[in-house]
Amino acid sequence: VTKSHLDKVPSYFIRKQTLQNAERFYTEELKELEEKLLSAEEKIVSMEKEIVENLRNSVLDFTREIVALTNFIKELDLIQAFAEVSRNYKYTKPAITTDKRLLIKDGRHPVVEKNLKSPFIPNDTALDTENTIMYIITGPNMSGKSTYLRQVAIIVIMAHMGCFVPATYAEIPLTDRIFARIGASDDITKGVSTFMAEMLETAEIMRNATSDSLLILDEIGRGTATTDGIAIAWACAEYILERIKAKTLFATHYHELSEIARINPHVKNYHMKVAEWEGNIVFLRKLVEGVANKSYGIHVAALSGLPKEIIERAKEIAGQLERKEAELLERVRSNVKQLNLFERVEAKKSSCKICEELTSLDIDGITPREALNLLYKLREEVDKCLGS
Repeated sequence: VTKSHLDKVPSYFIRKQTLQNAERFYTEELKELEEKLLSAEEKIVSMEKEIVENLRNSVLDFTREIVALTNFIKELDLIQAFAEVSRNYKYTKPAITTDKRLLIKDGRHPVVEKNLKSPFIPNDTALDTENTIMYIITGPNMSGKSTYLRQVAIIVIMAHMGCFVPATYAEIPLTDRIFARIGASDDITKGVSTFMAEMLETAEIMRNATSDSLLILDEIGRGTATTDGIAIAWACAEYILERIKAKTLFATHYHELSEIARINPHVKNYHMKVAEWEGNIVFLRKLVEGVANKSYGIHVAALSGLPKEIIERAKEIAGQLERKEAELLERVRSNVKQLNLFERVEAKKSSCKICEELTSLDIDGITPREALNLLYKLREEVDKCLGS
């Protein structure tokens, strides 16, 4: 009430607070209402706690039934999701077998397919431990190698989950584990370089894979010098073929590795098909038998927008390097042809020794210094294998 009206305030108004130009009052009735409101809030909180406590106790009496119902709903939701995606995207029921054959007809990558505006190009896979254990896959970057590797692994996982798979036909063997060495990464905090991280992961695969495993290997050996990289990749491929015998998809830019198929009947060379049209390249995304005759790396660099001067200079340098690469390939072929039975055994021991060194690594216990020393040791073994 303002000061000018104070004389009009009834006698039952009780002064509560004096302000600069006014006075605040309350009445007994308002005071009682205030107390009721405050006590009501306390009662509400108390009643809510009591209700929640009673509800919790009631729920606890049915814990087993609720958990069973929850698990049933989760399973039902999963099956419904499997059914919906299988129907919408025309998946097929895979045959789960106990033999060693992995057969996929018109396989597709479920995630990439869903996000493409154009039709997904399907590809086949046929691996088994009796005939073809390994695909060596070549082809340029962006051609679809990594997508193909991943789609095969995903199809195997989906089949083991009980879902239909993105293919027109699929025979999936019981698989104990899927090992993947894909991508490049390092660990600065542990002093581990990209190449060492790659080798540690490769060692883990070589140590734990079995003939019932599926191996997905992308660019083994790319983190070091070309000669060393080829030697390590070759030795790992031999170790898989001769010791582990696991079904393997081995993508690489080292065309020299295609020579393994000439030596070992359990290996087939495949590449991602590329077409040239009016000076440009078109990625057809189709896996076909044979070796890629070009890497098209410079073409891909041109697509990225690198200056024309850099592209032209790269072509000149590539021509020189290709001649050296041809000499290296001829040396590899010559060494393979000249090996007699005894030398083949010794060469096999040398290549396997590299893999054995990798498989014996204590990944969690190795220090950066020990890792560096091991790399020098492996380099010496590689030089011995190549006769340099």
